[in-house]
Formats: sequence, structure tokens, C-alpha cells
Amino acid sequence: MLKVFYGKDGVKARQQAHFAIEAEMTIDKEFVRLEADKYQAGQLLSMSSAASLFSPSSVYLIDFPSASDVFLAEFMDNLEALATSTHLFIVIEEEFLAADKKKISKYAE
Repeated sequence: MLKVFYGKDGVKARQQAHFAIEAEMTIDKEFVRLEADKYQAGQLLSMSSAASLFSPSSVYLIDFPSASDVFLAEFMDNLEALATSTHLFIVIEEEFLAADKKKISKYAE
């Protein structure tokens, strides 16, 4: 599942994302934050199909993927995998290009 929160008001987007995280978190879910400076190529696709030994699903916060060209490119290339995953991916971003918004809207809730 994929939820994307963005806009010129980054504080508001962050607040909305954290409300969504709080609504989804249960004791049996793992929370993982992905930041651009720590992102490794291939990580998103791997996480979208990963199975956890300790929890049935995870909540991943993708924090400003545009801060890294590789992170943003892999996010855009893997929208379908993120949207169809058993895990929840929540994205915070300030703004996307119009073409990217259109593509994201096909997959995000």
C-alpha cells in the first residue's frame, strides 16, 4: 500500500503523514524510516517484497526521496511494487513535478 503526502507546506505534509502512521501502527507492525542520506540502491524494491519473521507487515516512512537522485528515481520506478506490497509505504515530500504527480496518483491512495 502506498500513501503520499506532499505540498509546499512541508510541515503540514509531515503532520499528515505522521497521523497516517499512528492510525496504521499496531503492536505487531514494525516501523522503518528511510532517509535519502542512508538509502542504498535497490532497497525499496527489496523492502516491498520482504517477509518479516516477527511481524506480518511493516510501515515504511520514505522521507523526502528527492534529496537523492537515486532514491527518487527508484521510488518513481517502483510505484507499482510499493502500491501492491503487503507493507505500507508512506511518503513525505515537498513537491513533485506535474508528470510525477500524475504517475504517483495512479498508485497512491
